[in-house]
Amino acid sequence: METNKLILGNIGKKQIPFLKGRTQKLKEGEYAFLAEAEIGKECIVVCPACRKFVVLNPLKRVNSDTCKACNTVIRYCAKGKEQKEETVEKDPQPVHQKIVLTQKPDVSTPLPKAQLVWGCFYNRKKYPIKLGENIVGRADSEMPSDLQINDDYASRRSVKIEPIMGPQGYSFKLTVLNASNPVIVKNESRPVGTEVYLNYDDSFILGSTTITLKKI
Repeated sequence: METNKLILGNIGKKQIPFLKGRTQKLKEGEYAFLAEAEIGKECIVVCPACRKFVVLNPLKRVNSDTCKACNTVIRYCAKGKEQKEETVEKDPQPVHQKIVLTQKPDVSTPLPKAQLVWGCFYNRKKYPIKLGENIVGRADSEMPSDLQINDDYASRRSVKIEPIMGPQGYSFKLTVLNASNPVIVKNESRPVGTEVYLNYDDSFILGSTTITLKKI
């Protein structure tokens, strides 16, 4: 999240971070903001319809706010832990009851229809993307990955791919975790800590292995 500061008189001269990013029109009077806020922290965006400032206060992963000036609906995602999850963890209930509470939302959550594909035409391999974290790296018994590739030039537990549900469906965030040799994403070398969003048919290279995100 960008941390440029704005001082706005109509909110009592309080300094609030300004969140930058592109918007996508969903339908009349409704937009999706293509940047992640942070759960529990206020931020400001510019309404794509009337260009007025809109203060966002995300409380969960997928959020929706309305511009008070023109009633435009702004939908956006936020990173961090939801407050509802924190309440469940602090609740001194029996362990089996906690499991029911944390797993219940996943029952109705659709699985991402995406897979990672690599290998030659006659030996094509596939790994379906699961909910949560998908760790990809060199095959290793001490530090195993979810997807292990037989490539001595790739790092162990090299990248992490997370499907993120948004207004238009899933987006896929790749984070570089380890890179003894360069990790190439969208034809660019990415250092450790870099976060890149993948579209279908985008590829990344670990060692000498090219892996492509494909729609199922």
